[in-house]
Amino acid sequence: MTTDNNQALSTDPNGGFRSRNARRVAITGGAGFLGRNLRGVLEADPAVEAIVSLDVRKSEPVGDKTHAYNLDLTSRSAEERLVEVLMSEKVDTLVHLALLSSPSSDPTWEHELESVGTMHVVNACRRTRVRKLILKSQTFLYGAHPTNPNYLSETHGIKAPLGEAYFRDKFQSEQQILAFGPPGSARIATVLRMAPIIGPHIDDYIAHYFRRRLVPTVLGFDPLWQFVHEADAIAALALAIQRDAPGIFNICLLYTSPSPRD
Repeated sequence: MTTDNNQALSTDPNGGFRSRNARRVAITGGAGFLGRNLRGVLEADPAVEAIVSLDVRKSEPVGDKTHAYNLDLTSRSAEERLVEVLMSEKVDTLVHLALLSSPSSDPTWEHELESVGTMHVVNACRRTRVRKLILKSQTFLYGAHPTNPNYLSETHGIKAPLGEAYFRDKFQSEQQILAFGPPGSARIATVLRMAPIIGPHIDDYIAHYFRRRLVPTVLGFDPLWQFVHEADAIAALALAIQRDAPGIFNICLLYTSPSPRD
């Protein structure tokens, strides 16, 4: 049987029909703000058949499609636990959001969560039927370097100080994700480098800075600012799930501070 748009259907165990191309999506960090709201978007998407929320915290329910599992990516058993869940849920797409939005005071734990944790994710995906892996990264990896142009494209090199754990672990996470889907592998690896996310529900060090009654700036310096709204960040993740787009993509909006004459 086919629909009007020629999308093939197969019989559902409950007597209905489901799309053979329906996605089954897992989200690490599914209990966080981005994960929770992405689950809400996917719940309303008829092309998504099931959602798997993976987090060390309890995931609040947002719909009937979602199944929640406890997962600690710093645990030695994280890879085996993840393989078990991905296989039982027949996941084909995984969104990796379990990375820090602010620097940690414990670089050892940060490394275990981000670099080693991403290794667990990639290895588990290779052992299961996952064909698409999406990572939420940061434009901060381009670095605050004087030779950088005003407008950075995905072809510009990484100039963040990789000697610092916060940047090094995120860079290593990117490299591991990209290695999952080399050309000709029939797997998709997508890295979304997001500018700092702002919005009424974001609670990180950038949000704290801009929520001050008085925001300190450098006298005589009027730089370009790049951000992405929380709703646009979620929309970008959803689009990466819907479409096959391998490679690195910058996600940002440009804002120029108004001059005193404006």
